[in-house]
Amino acid sequence: MNEEKTKMLVKLGIYVLFLIVVICLIVISGALPKYKERNKNDIKETQKTYLEKEEDLISGKYKYTFTVDNSISFVGNFENNIRRGKKITNDATIEYIEENNNVYKILDGEKIHYVELYVGLDETIFNFEKLFDTLNRENCLIERVEDEILYTYTGVLGYNIDILANKNNIIKITAEGTHNYKLEFTY
Repeated sequence: MNEEKTKMLVKLGIYVLFLIVVICLIVISGALPKYKERNKNDIKETQKTYLEKEEDLISGKYKYTFTVDNSISFVGNFENNIRRGKKITNDATIEYIEENNNVYKILDGEKIHYVELYVGLDETIFNFEKLFDTLNRENCLIERVEDEILYTYTGVLGYNIDILANKNNIIKITAEGTHNYKLEFTY
């Protein structure tokens, strides 16, 4: 009789151990997907996609410095779809505003329609909507450079174009070809 009690206690112990293992597996398997899901959401909140970064450049708010062949500079800011700045050359400094697909020269506080802002330059490099529309149809090489990502497009629009982005913004565009362009952005 003592032997039967021992056998029953062993069986009961095995069942209890089995139930504990099953409960632990259920708890662990239920927790892991929530942990992974939470981490994916954290990453989404802290890092923008490349297309979101493009959109921020097309319609966001930032300061810019554009340099062409180390001889022409455009310095200013972009906000509410209006680019305000100065074009600086060896000969002159021109204050300008770009809004609603029109360029105006500011002279004595008045806006005068101005079509010569980009004369001799490739306007597509400065029109980010057109530039990204073209680039998004092309293949690129993507490299991680420390905490930044470099997107390299070869032979697009006659240029080798590099786009450098951090986790939230495009911070620099360079285009080497007929002219050498360097466009830098601070947010």
